[in-house]
Amino acid sequence: MAERIEVFDRQLLRQRRERAVDTLPEFDFLFREVAARLVDRLEDIRRDFTVALDLGCHNGVVANEAARLPAAKIGTLFQADISPRMAAAAQDDTGLQRSWRTKRPCRSAMAVSI
Repeated sequence: MAERIEVFDRQLLRQRRERAVDTLPEFDFLFREVAARLVDRLEDIRRDFTVALDLGCHNGVVANEAARLPAAKIGTLFQADISPRMAAAAQDDTGLQRSWRTKRPCRSAMAVSI
């Protein structure tokens, strides 16, 4: 039987994201654009979501865009990233742990069990 193939080097990805945390806001224009389009499409969907997961949340751009949605549209938004520093940056940038709408934890993606 063949050895297990690792498509993604998780340690390398984590190292790259850890390094990118401090400068990401200067270069996240594509993430912001994609987040805006995603939230725009969520507005068109008639149902509400009790739970949503932003896996690979970077610095919280999806959560920042989702803040303009009605409170009932997304009940709980979980943010997770393979980089603990990136997840912490998402929490700091969005303030979601302290949100009046709901508590939305920011965690390491490695700790998320799906």
